[in-house]
Amino acid sequence: MPINNYKIKIPWEILILLLILVSNALFLHYNTFRCFNFFDMGGFLDASWRVFRGQKPYVDFIYTTGLVRLYMNAFSFSFLGLVNWRS
Repeated sequence: MPINNYKIKIPWEILILLLILVSNALFLHYNTFRCFNFFDMGGFLDASWRVFRGQKPYVDFIYTTGLVRLYMNAFSFSFLGLVNWRS
């Protein structure tokens, strides 16, 4: 008669997975509030809005990082229909 070892392994695998997830959540929580400044997103959103409205980075306005975020955000503006914003 074969012995079913899966009943013993499943609780340990779930415990290990939960330990990894909780450790990851604590690590990310610590590093997020230590390194990132969530109140300094205005420049990024302004640059994305400018790209959405047709301006070119590095030509029409100064931007010091890569372009992928700008174009992804500009695409999300057009995809979500945020065309009628007034400033």
